[in-house]
Amino acid sequence: MLKNPVQPFYRFFIQEMANPQILFNAALIGGSINWFGTGNIFATPMGFVIPFLVQVFSRSSVKYKNRFQALLAMLPLERKDPAFVMDHRGEIVLAMGKTQKYFASLGVSNLAQYLSETAVKTMVEHFYSKKKQIQVFEFYAEQSHLWYAVKVKRLLYAGGEDSILVWMDNISSVKRLHERIFAISNYSDQIIRQLEDFTQKSDIYQRLAPFILGMGYQATFIALKDKSGNWIGQASKYQEAELIRSEAIALEFDSSAPILLSRKQQRLVQAQKTEDMTQEDFEQKYPFDPRIKTFVGEPIRHFINYHEGDTSIIAFNKIQSKNQENQEDELFLHSLMNTSHSLFFLVDLAIKNEEQFLQKVMGLCAAAEFSDEITGKHILRVNRYSALLAEQMQMSPRFIKSISQVAALHDIGKVAMPDLIKFSGKYNLEQREKMQMHTIFGAKIIQTMMNFASQQDPKLELAFNIALHHHQSYNGAGYPNLLQPNHQQAELSNDLASYRELSPLKGDEIPVEALIVGLADSYDALRSSRQYKPEFSHEKTFRILSEDDRTGITGSDRFSPAVWSAFLEVQDRMNLIFNEINK
Repeated sequence: MLKNPVQPFYRFFIQEMANPQILFNAALIGGSINWFGTGNIFATPMGFVIPFLVQVFSRSSVKYKNRFQALLAMLPLERKDPAFVMDHRGEIVLAMGKTQKYFASLGVSNLAQYLSETAVKTMVEHFYSKKKQIQVFEFYAEQSHLWYAVKVKRLLYAGGEDSILVWMDNISSVKRLHERIFAISNYSDQIIRQLEDFTQKSDIYQRLAPFILGMGYQATFIALKDKSGNWIGQASKYQEAELIRSEAIALEFDSSAPILLSRKQQRLVQAQKTEDMTQEDFEQKYPFDPRIKTFVGEPIRHFINYHEGDTSIIAFNKIQSKNQENQEDELFLHSLMNTSHSLFFLVDLAIKNEEQFLQKVMGLCAAAEFSDEITGKHILRVNRYSALLAEQMQMSPRFIKSISQVAALHDIGKVAMPDLIKFSGKYNLEQREKMQMHTIFGAKIIQTMMNFASQQDPKLELAFNIALHHHQSYNGAGYPNLLQPNHQQAELSNDLASYRELSPLKGDEIPVEALIVGLADSYDALRSSRQYKPEFSHEKTFRILSEDDRTGITGSDRFSPAVWSAFLEVQDRMNLIFNEINK
């Protein structure tokens, strides 16, 4: 058991007996009694003894009774966070112990110098509200970079000016934790919302690295295990407020690099170069890869390393604040990596779904090639043209990516009419009408795919619109005829006669994706050789699309002003795409 730190009564009694003030008071009182009683101040010793003993006993009794309160009264003096009394102007009228020393070291005499004028105003407003209960506010101190929970209570005096009792609790760790939890939540939310946009797990490194650097580290290296068991990743750091990344860095599976330490020790690892350790000794103990050292650009004095699943992270050279503890970083890194591991799993699923979707698309397109003169290169080029036009029109990234994949399905309906597609002569009216039905058949093929899905697939909806409408013209020409006299769109039918009394869509009734692919397909068809025509140059193709000499229709009338305007800006790049993929 601990010794009782409180002195027994007799010790208080002995201390008071040696108190010079008591001896003086006893002499004064005893001399006065003797003088008024006998006229001689030294008449009797009891005149001194009795006042002396009364004082010693009474003062010892009071101190003994308040022995615990005296200890408690010392606690505020030892308090690390400020506690003081201020007036309604924010002037600190009473501060003791560590608070007094701390404010004196900063030259603070008014709380507004430490917090802000707004903070003091808020506290004083509470003062004037005459509320007796304790009020708690949260304020940030610029000088110390600390967050405080500031508690305020009105001190009421019978006479004189009332004051405000203030005591401040440092809540910086809690605030940082809340900020980081929110940051992780926001990070995961962004990843989930954009899951379909990721094509490989390394894509989310673009989001993960800034979070780690935001913890105050100079650089970080994130590595992912490949199929051979080796580790490949990139280092990241901020340089002049811009995030820069290294080239891909590969490490052997049995590397002694510190990034793999947490895997070997199965725990989070931190290391700090001590004052009695040379830089050479530190790097010998922790052999950093030369490429990492070059990228960091400064001697590595500290690192923190953790892993989850097939991902490893190491961060270098923490800019350590005296108000921040490493335990916060450990907790944050654990949470961040656990969250990232779950997100990596979701990204893996998204990538697999993406690959399976592309496999289906390219499989259907390959089937179409058997019935048409088109080639795989035509499909690839139409995809590229369509993405280029959509990008020029400032469509959303998801739209651009989707149209770059499904534009290839525009002529999938031709698989239903191989004999007619391969026909080398000139179509009669009936044959031309039947050929135009490839738009209907293509839409119905994609519609069948959509019907087997448990939920709507935006990519297939895009493909459906493209297959059905890519031969519609903005001015109301083209095919198929889909509008009834009441301007309702007719149900899709396999019967050609169902469309003869209808009219085509026009203007904004036509989905923009169909107009984009319609232009891309027309451009590539004119550029390519067919059994009924030779290959045209870019210049001739441009002239024909600008104004067809057979019909007089302009590019703007046929494909819409918006799509045609985009084509005018990127037509040179489309020529480059044709030459590149035509080799």
